[in-house]
Amino acid sequence: MCGIVGVLSFKESPFQVTESYLVRMRDAMSHRGPDGVLKYILKRAVRGIIPDEIIDRQKQGFGVPVYEWLFSKLGSRIQQELTRFCRETQFFDHGEIMRRINGKMGPQMWYLLNFVLWWREFIVGRDGHGN
Repeated sequence: MCGIVGVLSFKESPFQVTESYLVRMRDAMSHRGPDGVLKYILKRAVRGIIPDEIIDRQKQGFGVPVYEWLFSKLGSRIQQELTRFCRETQFFDHGEIMRRINGKMGPQMWYLLNFVLWWREFIVGRDGHGN
């Protein structure tokens, strides 16, 4: 699932939702109206509340503030995570990782951090030993 349904179904979500609610929301969010417009029901429900120019605009993503995160308070935490991963797995050359961090290669570090966190969660497991 993606979008708001993905957020609401995330295992540590602060929202208390049921599986049936998620199914209904997914169905409403993916329903195409008579003119083929996605999210027809949702758009119809909020028309008059949210300005039409927002409802009818083209789909757009949002930028992740990678540089602000990587080169401020989170920078040292990210460096620790990547260093630990290099030491434990030897997948990546630590010197090259440090060169990229020092070269302020934000998007590459963001992708690597996401890989490291994914690896820890789904390959190694929560306790760090595959359990």
